[in-house]
Amino acid sequence: MRYHFGGIAMVLLAMFPWVSLAASPRAAPPQVVVTIKPLYALVSGVMQGVGRPELLLPGSVSPHSHALRPSEARLLRQAELIFWVGDEFETFLVKPLQQLAKNAKTIALHEAPGITLLANRELGAKENHPKENHLDTSLGAAAPDAHHHGARDMHIWLGPDNALAMTEFIGKTLAQHDPSHAVQYRTNALDLAKRIQTFAADAQKRLDPIKDKPFIVFHDAYRYFENYFGLRSVGFLSVDPERPISARRLQEIHATLGETGAACIFAEPQFEPALIDAIIADGKVRKGVLDPLGADAPDTQEGWFVLMDNLVTHLTQCLAHP
Repeated sequence: MRYHFGGIAMVLLAMFPWVSLAASPRAAPPQVVVTIKPLYALVSGVMQGVGRPELLLPGSVSPHSHALRPSEARLLRQAELIFWVGDEFETFLVKPLQQLAKNAKTIALHEAPGITLLANRELGAKENHPKENHLDTSLGAAAPDAHHHGARDMHIWLGPDNALAMTEFIGKTLAQHDPSHAVQYRTNALDLAKRIQTFAADAQKRLDPIKDKPFIVFHDAYRYFENYFGLRSVGFLSVDPERPISARRLQEIHATLGETGAACIFAEPQFEPALIDAIIADGKVRKGVLDPLGADAPDTQEGWFVLMDNLVTHLTQCLAHP
C-alpha cells in the first residue's frame, strides 16, 4: 500500500474512519508497555496528553536474545496492554509473556491491517529493486539460516507505509481499551500520520540524489526502508547479526564489492565487528553506521523520526562522495 502526499487530510480521514466515534468513561489511562524504541515512539505519539507508556528495552540492547531483568519483569506483570513486533522478533519474550503477562492484552504489530511483510533473504542475495508503487508482499523462500529472525523480516517500522498502518492500529486498540480518551487517541493518530507522510516526502527528496549508488549493510534489516525509497543495497554480511560470520561469507562480500563498485559498507552500533574495518582496510570503500533500532533516539514520540532521519543522514553523507 503506497500513500500519495497530495490531499493528505482526505487520505487520512479515509484511513481513520473511526475518528468520530463516541467515548465512554474510564477512570485512568491504561498501563501500557512497549518493547522497543521505534514502536514506543509511535505509541507515545498516540498517547500524547493522555498517559506515558513504559519502554521495556533500551535501544542499546538486541531484542533478539535479551535476558529479562527484574525491573522489566515487573513492568510486564503490571501491564494492561503490551505492544511488540511479534514472536519472530522479540524471541526472548515469548515465554515471559505467557508467564508474567497473563492479565495483559498483547498486541503484535506485525499483524496490524495494512502491514506489508517480506521474507528474509538468503545470504548472497543481491536484490536491487527499483521503487514501486507497492512493496513486494510475497513471502517466497525463507533464508535457510534465519535462526533468530524466523522466516520473515520483522523490521517493519523502517517502512513509512508500515508506520502509518501501525499508527492507525495503535489508535484503534487504545480507543477500544480506553474509550474515555478515545477522541484524544484518534486525534493524535491523525496528527502522527500526517507527520509521517510529511517526513517521508522530505526524506525521499534527500535520498533521490544517492538512490542509484550501491552500498552494503552489516545486517539485512533495511529492506522496507530500501524498497520504499528505491535505494540500491547490493549485499549484506549477515541475516542474523548474532551468528558468527564465516570466512566464506567475507570472501563473498569482497567479491560483491568488486563486482558492484559499492561505495560504502555500513556497520551497526549494536553489532560492529572489527572485521568491517578489515574489509575496508584498502581504503577504497568508506565505512558508515546505520542503526535500525534507534539506540541514541530519545524515549519520546520523536524517537521514530530521529531514527529515520539518522538513517537518511548517514546514507547521504557516506554515499554523496564521488
